[in-house]
Formats: sequence, C-alpha cells, structure tokens
Amino acid sequence: MKTFKKICRMEQKKLKKWLEKLLRAKYSEVVNADGFLYAKGSEDAPILLTAHMDTVHKDKCVHIAIGKSEGKTYIKSPQGIGGDDRCGIWIIWMILCKTKYRPSILFCEDEEIGGVGSNKFVKTEYVKDLEKLKYLVELDRANSKDAVYYDCGNNDFMKYIEKITGYKKAYGSFSDIGHLSPACDKASVNLSCGYYKQHTLDEYVIYEEMFDTFKVVKKLLADSKNAEEYDYQEEVYSLWDTWKAKGYSFSDYYDDGYGYYGYSVKNKYDDDEDENVVHTYEIEFYDENYNEDVDVVEGRSLEEALGFFFIEHSTISYQNIIDYYEYIG
Repeated sequence: MKTFKKICRMEQKKLKKWLEKLLRAKYSEVVNADGFLYAKGSEDAPILLTAHMDTVHKDKCVHIAIGKSEGKTYIKSPQGIGGDDRCGIWIIWMILCKTKYRPSILFCEDEEIGGVGSNKFVKTEYVKDLEKLKYLVELDRANSKDAVYYDCGNNDFMKYIEKITGYKKAYGSFSDIGHLSPACDKASVNLSCGYYKQHTLDEYVIYEEMFDTFKVVKKLLADSKNAEEYDYQEEVYSLWDTWKAKGYSFSDYYDDGYGYYGYSVKNKYDDDEDENVVHTYEIEFYDENYNEDVDVVEGRSLEEALGFFFIEHSTISYQNIIDYYEYIG
C-alpha cells in the first residue's frame, strides 16, 4: 500500500525517473526515450507488460483516503487518485520486486491524449523486439475481471487468456496496445486493474481487485514459455469506414470534433444474417458533467446504434463510453 500511494503522488516526469531507476536495477537493456521507458526482457518470460505514466487529473495527488467496506479496501483522493493508470504501474512494480519474472516492460507517456508515447515507440527499432514475443499484456482497464482486445480478433488468444485468467471479454475505446499490436503483429489484451469512475475526481481503486490482477499476471508469466505465439488478427471494422460504406451520416457529431480515437467494433452480423434485424444496446457512459448514465438505443448493428447514440448525445466523445451490452432475446 505504501508504494502504491507513493506512485499515485508522483507527477509523470518524476514517476518516469523513478521507474527508470527501478528498471536499471532489474535489467541490463533499458531505454529512456522521448515518450517511453523500455526494458528488454528475458527468454524465460517472453511477453510484454505495458502501462502508461500519465493521468487525466490536473492537480497533483496529495491527500489519499483509505476506507474499508464489506471486506474491500477503497482508495481515493480529492485531487483524483489516478488509478488510471497508476494501478497498472503498481502491478508491474509488484512483478519486478516480488517475483522472479523479467518480462519485457514498456511504460508509455501521455496515453490519455491519444497514445502519444506508444505511437513514438512503434516508430523506433525497438518495436522489432516485440515481434519475437508470444503476446502483449496491457494493465490499463477499469473494473474487475475484464479482458479487452480492441481491434485484435484472435479467437485462440482470447480463449487462452480466459482459460488462464478467468477474465471475460469486454469492450473499450482505446489504449496503447491499439498502437503496439498492429505494429509488431502480436495479439494483445488489456486487463482490469480495479479502478472505477476513471477520468473523474470520484475515481477510486479497490486494492483487493488490483492485487488479484497482480496474481493473474503472475499466472500468465508462469505459463508464458509454454504459450503459443499469438499473432494480431484484425477481424473488426472501423466504425467510421463502416458508416461511410453503409451510407450513414456521421457529420452530426464527427465534424464537432468527437473523434473515435482508433476505436473499432466487430460487425454484429455476417453476410448470411439479415442486415435489417434491429438490435437493442444498453450503453453506459459519462455525461458532460462526468456523471455515470445509461441509455438504450437500437440499430441494425452496433456501429449504427453508436452513431444514433452520439447524434443524441453530441456533447460527449468516445472517451466517455464506459461499456455497452446487447440485449439478447
């Protein structure tokens, strides 16, 4: 707990220096470059762990409150605790300081403004190191027991992750693996880290859930030498491209600057399914005041439903989407 609070209180520049010192004590090959910190791992742990060093909060986290309820430990701050993504940073610290494993490590800067650090990393020669790995793991997902794959549609990889971790497939908008996976042709997953209400001052962390993900990552590392190499298989369609192809109007919200930040979704029907079947979706989101809200929309596909949703809610962007659920039956 002491180290987690220390991590939460550091601003990005100071955190980067602290993490560099940690990596140099554990690895022989460490790179401190504009936008990222990278350490090349050993053959005994042929996967990458990645997390980002920035948060959305403007003020430095100073005061931290810790409380317990129903057997769970809640951590928050009036300045914003920054669990997104200090939880991921802490989990990697635990792996390096409390286990024997030395996977490849990538700490990225400025993920919250579009994955700046990961975008810089994929333009360097170091991205070739990732091509030799089995797969990539990001630790930057809210909630508990979620596994998010974004544009990666490798079903065998998804089954493997669920088998080892027990975490279930969920959906998200963007994180750094959205840049990393296509660049190195390796499958990737973003795992829950136990934080909630991200991007708000009401954000909180459940310590036990964060610790559970640490234990799950240990399981992945223990099996990493036995794991197959999982390549990046893109089986999704760009929301923007799909809307254009189907002739829908996107300008009602796209022209106002509400970009999709690389978000893609899988088409909900194949060539043999009736495209006129209407689906119903429940969409969880943060409104313009960062309060959680829910709306129910219909569409012939998820991309059409999301389009109608953003026409109706033109003051928010994809970053405000928390999750969605399709009603079956």
